[in-house]
Amino acid sequence: MNEASVKLIGSTYEPSAKGRYHLSIGLSDRSVSFAVLDVAQKQFVALFERTAIDPNALGKTLSEGSEKDLSLLEPISVSAFIKGEASTLVPSGSFIEAHAHQHLAITQSADLNVGVLHETIPSLDVEMLYAQDPEKSDALMKSFPQAKCFDARTVFLNGIARRSAANDIQSLHLHVWENEMDIALFEKGNLLLFNSHYFSSAEDVLYHCIFALDRAEIDRNKIEVQISGAVEDGGDLSILLSKYFTTPILMEGPDLLKRTTELVDRPYHLDHLLYELYQCAL
Repeated sequence: MNEASVKLIGSTYEPSAKGRYHLSIGLSDRSVSFAVLDVAQKQFVALFERTAIDPNALGKTLSEGSEKDLSLLEPISVSAFIKGEASTLVPSGSFIEAHAHQHLAITQSADLNVGVLHETIPSLDVEMLYAQDPEKSDALMKSFPQAKCFDARTVFLNGIARRSAANDIQSLHLHVWENEMDIALFEKGNLLLFNSHYFSSAEDVLYHCIFALDRAEIDRNKIEVQISGAVEDGGDLSILLSKYFTTPILMEGPDLLKRTTELVDRPYHLDHLLYELYQCAL
């Protein structure tokens, strides 16, 4: 049985069969998330997340998520991210597709029994290599054959690169999953370092952040820290980071795309990748 953990829909918003909508889908290890963007209004009007999902019935999951039947809408575009099993970056100029599987296996120090895919991140001139469970991607395409799919970490780096390019400061960006974390260090739109780690405590997360800064020889007092993903404001991790860094910031949304009041009341950083998908797919 599917259980909704989040269900937010604009109370005054009425879906229209004549409307122009973009559907963003996020598929992780334990949940599926949906966000509906009214393209004409440039406003996200609905967001919900379900756990205990049936990956082979994602379309049905969307239909069950709302008393306003969003499944009747015909989106003009659909984008999705799937959280990969493993990933690494390779400079585009050095990338050889025939060697992708071997390279990822070496960098991950493991034998990979799933296919290795790759995506170009033009703004960084790199290729994201990632291993993905084919059952997840097949299930997604079965329900949404028109979807343009990305690896979750491609979406993360694309969004951060755009934000960083407008700033003159060095910045550390931390995205937190259930028990994994991604760290990216940027300076003026240039990627200095990117790592992914498993963790079991807030102290583990802090350790990996400190290690990344030490490796890049960056002073923790001179860097901006932005956090997204499964981080509770006032929780153990946010408190610990605020003690060590001078400016840990829970990521806020760009002004380009609006959200209904109901969606604004939910902290943006929790659904950052879902919102970034639309920009990534352009």
